[in-house]
Amino acid sequence: MKKIIQITLLLSFALLIACTTTDEKYYSKTRHTPTSPNQVQILAEYPDRPYLEIGEVKAKGNIWADSGDFMSAIRDTGAEMGADAVVVIGNAKTEYNYWDGVHQKKKAIAIKWTAPEGTKIQKQEIPTAPSNSLPTPQPIN
Repeated sequence: MKKIIQITLLLSFALLIACTTTDEKYYSKTRHTPTSPNQVQILAEYPDRPYLEIGEVKAKGNIWADSGDFMSAIRDTGAEMGADAVVVIGNAKTEYNYWDGVHQKKKAIAIKWTAPEGTKIQKQEIPTAPSNSLPTPQPIN
């Protein structure tokens, strides 16, 4: 009996180590064909290549989850959503609440390429009015 309890405790502890879950939120009703997790790029900043934001991935892990656990979970969920890449937003945040205890959270945006590789986003300049076209303010008496 003591052996069974030890094995049960060991398996329970093993399941708790590096446990990471994800939640996704789609930005539209359009669903894309799932991609292979190996093809999903993980980006630290938004790319210059044209893209469409298809949704948001939130990962939550216990205090033993490391960056690799988060990236793997985010990549897998992004692939299920049909993403070509995920843009990771900021660092993991550590939180505590009564029900879940201490846990970490990380967020990413799932994106789909809208143009072939090598295409750059065309940045548009905002036209400005010539400085002499505005009336000079008059003091209020």
